[in-house]
Amino acid sequence: MLQLESVTKHFATKTILKEASAHLRPGSRVGLVGPNGIGKTTLLRLILGEQTLDGGRIRKRPRLRIGYLPQDLEHIPGTTVLDATHRGQHPEHEAKRILSGLGFSQEDFTRPLAELSGGFRMRVALAHILLSAPDVLLLDEPTNHLDKPTQRWFEDFLLKSHFTMLVISHDTAFLDRIATHIWEIRQHRILESTGNYTKYLAWREAYEAAQTAAADRQDKEIGRVQKFVDRFRYQATRARQVQSRLKQLEKIKRIERTRDPKRVRFRFPVPPASGRHVLELQGVAKAYGDNVVYRSLDFAVERGQRVALVGENGAGKSTLLKMLAGVLPPDAGTRTVGHGVTLHYFAQHQADILNPEHTVLESIAEADECADMNFIRAIAGAFLFEGANQKKLIKVLSGGERNRVALARMLVKPANTLLLDEPTNHLD
Repeated sequence: MLQLESVTKHFATKTILKEASAHLRPGSRVGLVGPNGIGKTTLLRLILGEQTLDGGRIRKRPRLRIGYLPQDLEHIPGTTVLDATHRGQHPEHEAKRILSGLGFSQEDFTRPLAELSGGFRMRVALAHILLSAPDVLLLDEPTNHLDKPTQRWFEDFLLKSHFTMLVISHDTAFLDRIATHIWEIRQHRILESTGNYTKYLAWREAYEAAQTAAADRQDKEIGRVQKFVDRFRYQATRARQVQSRLKQLEKIKRIERTRDPKRVRFRFPVPPASGRHVLELQGVAKAYGDNVVYRSLDFAVERGQRVALVGENGAGKSTLLKMLAGVLPPDAGTRTVGHGVTLHYFAQHQADILNPEHTVLESIAEADECADMNFIRAIAGAFLFEGANQKKLIKVLSGGERNRVALARMLVKPANTLLLDEPTNHLD
């Protein structure tokens, strides 16, 4: 159905793929895994033809229809839920059927997209893709903004469908339930294994053990040959044998040992303590048009508390955090910030916060204009942005890399209160 043959892709500072090959077979559900920034989203864009290959080719079945769900859904065509689903390309009654299955009510069909939470925007995008009945689904972190009931529906839909899928996800439980194969991007190649994520882990452990054993045997043989060369290099009677051994060494293709991936290592610095009362909302109301999210809400947070906000998509979790952070004014009521409180707000959609035209260093330095640049570089390095990668523009980063930049900004100027909206989305 779709075959990658010796695919190569370079960027200015980095090689993504080098002679990578893989086969997406009809009916398979493939989980695509690897660390943030390794090239998973780039691979999807190469398949779609949005980026050009530097080598190799991608063979597709004639008239193959591909549906693509990107990571970021900031700009969905259409003004209402129903418009954004059918987009003038499909019957409205079919659009309504898919939307109902994704948890939308009749009243939701005419809701403006601007009112929707991240989870509901994701559902609208999913509805449009499912409506187009593609042969292959390319899904980039599809479960990031789904609540549990919707995720269960989505998993059941995928399992009952006949779609061929290539799915990027850091949700290993999701991959365990839906994947028939796993592709891992490693050392610029694609490793293929059969089974779900748990079976892939067992396969990878055996593969790495075999690679290590083969590398050990190769090192031993190279050492034996090199010892012969060193011993008889200057003996004329052995010159032919020495030359033969040297050619043998030159032809050996070294087996690469598996290296542990670099890890982000940091600690939040200890800031000055705040007073007992940190944040308080009194009599707060908030509505989006006719959709009332809060009516006369009282809410308070005290020093030392770690509060988890849970609820279904659209319940108002992000709205509450935005009001607490002061980035969204309530329609009524008051917000009170306690004595000595300093805030960091981590938005669900980092594209709303980070300037896409700034580099990684510039974005981190924005958090404190007085910070020393060597200190900023050290923080960037701690979050795995080293050398030329520190000059990458925010707009070319993967979702996980943008989240790392946002986390790094929090370390520049310590705060005693953190407001985090889905901080683990996109992270490996």
